[in-house]
Amino acid sequence: MPNTLGHIGIQTLATRGIIRGADVKWIYLGCIIPDLPWILQRAVLAVLPGVDALSLRYYCDVQASLLFCLILSAALALPAVQSGRIFAILGSNALLHLLLDASQIKWGNGVHLLAPFSWEASNWGWFWPDSFSGYFLTALGLAALAGFWRRAVNFPAGLRRPPLSRLILLMILGASYYLMPFWLMTGPEKAGLHDGPLVRDPALRPGQLLEIDRAPYQPGAGGGYITSRYLGQLRVQGMNFDQPATVSIRGRFIGENEIAVLEYHRHRDGFRDGASYLGLALIAFTWVWYFRRHSGRGRTGEIKQS
Repeated sequence: MPNTLGHIGIQTLATRGIIRGADVKWIYLGCIIPDLPWILQRAVLAVLPGVDALSLRYYCDVQASLLFCLILSAALALPAVQSGRIFAILGSNALLHLLLDASQIKWGNGVHLLAPFSWEASNWGWFWPDSFSGYFLTALGLAALAGFWRRAVNFPAGLRRPPLSRLILLMILGASYYLMPFWLMTGPEKAGLHDGPLVRDPALRPGQLLEIDRAPYQPGAGGGYITSRYLGQLRVQGMNFDQPATVSIRGRFIGENEIAVLEYHRHRDGFRDGASYLGLALIAFTWVWYFRRHSGRGRTGEIKQS
């Protein structure tokens, strides 16, 4: 998927071209809605390393689907005076985010636009995230954040204390976003996403094809190893580097824990994660600076056209 800065760059320009005067703070927030489940996944695995990583992934797959992105968008829009307009900004940016993710090459990964009705992943495979296109989008994101900074911190967000009816609806939507995935996560499991059957029963692996997105590689005598979050450590044949690397691979199991690599792509270490962390930090900084600037002024008022 594009890094957070890449999403900010193209989505800010696209949204403001379609929704006249759209507040960039809300655009930035919409840019990261589909990524929140993956942030949650990393946090849970860091705090609870013994958790079933595959089941957690299925839970996050549900949350990252378009339907649940729209549920969260609706919840976040309720405190706004013009909640319909803010929902349009958040929801459209969640959709744009997913479409951008689907445009990139992600072996063994994809976007679930029609879940929970269909768990077929969309992956059009137009470009790698660390190609020129990815670098260009990253630079565009930095330019957008700099160019819209004054507008972001000065333009009123249009927030208010929600009435009881909206507060109840917000709680219902929030509970749905966090609780319904427990019920729906059987969908991706039954669809066999992320090589689920091979994770649960290693005896099924020999002869099976697999694709792995962005796995850490460690060199070793007679061939190196990659570590899959779900399949564990796998010895690789047909790919060898002198230094640790991050790779995406296509291959075939030749043993329960050994694969023959048919095709691979070596990623630029740290680029995507670094740009994403920077983008998330700048989004948080923008909102914090805005609230500091407008604290004590009462209700921020309605969003005006500009």
